[in-house]
Amino acid sequence: MTYHVSVHEFKQIRNLGLKLLRTAYQMERGIIPRAKHPASMKNILFAVAALYRKDADALLTPSRCRDLFIPRSEAMRRMHDDCGYSLSEIGRFFGGRDHTTVLNAVRKARLRASMSEAAE
Repeated sequence: MTYHVSVHEFKQIRNLGLKLLRTAYQMERGIIPRAKHPASMKNILFAVAALYRKDADALLTPSRCRDLFIPRSEAMRRMHDDCGYSLSEIGRFFGGRDHTTVLNAVRKARLRASMSEAAE
């Protein structure tokens, strides 16, 4: 069975093939950004606040007390690691914190998580 394709159709098919190859390459390299985040930051905040039995609004305050720092850093870790939000996005959500502050909180939350897994 043979198919007859015009020159114009052939160029369209070739261009589509090149676009697909380029897209596959970019996906493989991680160049294409995520289309959507799986969960909103607000939903993550409420879930973590409920887990730690804290008020979600309290986690957004600038307070540095340990009772709020641990759940706040856990929420930041989940936003970054599980949903792929950038450190800057998370910092803006938590009242204009710097990305390095968020990075420090995420690292400490990861450390706490790894220590609790090792203890189990």
